Formats: sequence, structure tokens, C-alpha cells
Amino acid sequence: MNENQDIAVETTGTTIRPDVSRYQNVRAASGAASKICGDEVSVLLAGATLDEVYSFVSGVVGIDEPDLRSKYGDKNPGQQRMFLGNLVRGGLNGKNEEKAERIRNNINQLHASFRAGVDARLKEAEAQKEAEAKAKAEAKEAAKAAKEAERKAKAEAKAAAKREAAEAKAAAKAAAPKPKAPAPKVAAPKAPAQPQ
Repeated sequence: MNENQDIAVETTGTTIRPDVSRYQNVRAASGAASKICGDEVSVLLAGATLDEVYSFVSGVVGIDEPDLRSKYGDKNPGQQRMFLGNLVRGGLNGKNEEKAERIRNNINQLHASFRAGVDARLKEAEAQKEAEAKAKAEAKEAAKAAKEAERKAKAEAKAAAKREAAEAKAAAKAAAPKPKAPAPKVAAPKAPAQPQ
């Protein structure tokens, strides 16, 4: 086959949709809605930034963070998180019991401080988001009130101008000399009747 020749590939049009009915809804580090499978590792890493995940996994599995970043850093952020989570899962569920115990001990040792940092950051981000939403709502309400006040002031000014014009017209009418009534018309005398 010639290397410059195009290869035609037929597709079936099949779309694969994973069953996410058993997944749990969580907030990602960005604040966006996300789904996790709900196992120990996914719950542990839920809401953590990619930097936090690298730092935690490095401490748990005992691989230097720069080595982890050089291995997975060329992937997209979702893949990096997935690979790091699977690295921990593989260590916990692997055949090497000594390695699994070491990882379990590291998780137990680092878990509390890691989650405290993640949860504090998430709480602060949520509070900031709420404050921004409140400020935005207040600004919108103030703009609405200002617009209403401006509309009311325009309406009052228009009504006052109309009232002043009517008063000026009435004053001008009252001050204008009244026209003299025309003299009564005298009827012309009737012509004498003509004999027939």
C-alpha cells in the first residue's frame, strides 16, 4: 500500500455513553459540577486543584513531584488527575502488600491536612462567589432604582412643564384685551309693499 494513499474508515455511528447513575456529584476545584465514581481515592481528591493532587500523590506514593509532572504533564488536566488517582489506586490494590501498606499509612498520615487545605480553599471560593453574586445583585438593584428615579424625575418635569404652559396660556388669555362685542345689527327697513 502506498504511504500517501488515504485510508477510508467506516464508522458505525455508535456513541458510547457510560453508566453514571452510580456516580456522585461534586464540585471541581474550578467550581464547576463534576462526577466521581465515589471510591476512596476519588472522594479524597474531590475538589483539589491539579497542583494539590500532584503534591498529595507525590507524598503518598513516594515519587518526587517533578518526576510525576514530567511523566504526566503533557496530558490534559483531566487525564493527569486520572493517571495520578490510578497511580494511588494501583498501589493500594496491587499485589505488593508492603507497597499497599506504605501507601495506606501515607494516606492516613496526609489525609487530614490535605483535606483541610482543600476544604478551606473551597469554602473561601464559595464565600467569594456568594459575595460577588450579592454585590452584582445589589448593583443591579441600584441601577434599577436609579433608572426608576430618572424615569420618575422626567415624568414630573414633563408634568410641571405642561402645567406651567397651561398656566401661562391661562394668564395670557386673562391679560389679553377682550374683543368688543360687535354692534347689534340693525335690520334694514322693509320696502313698502308694491301695489299689484
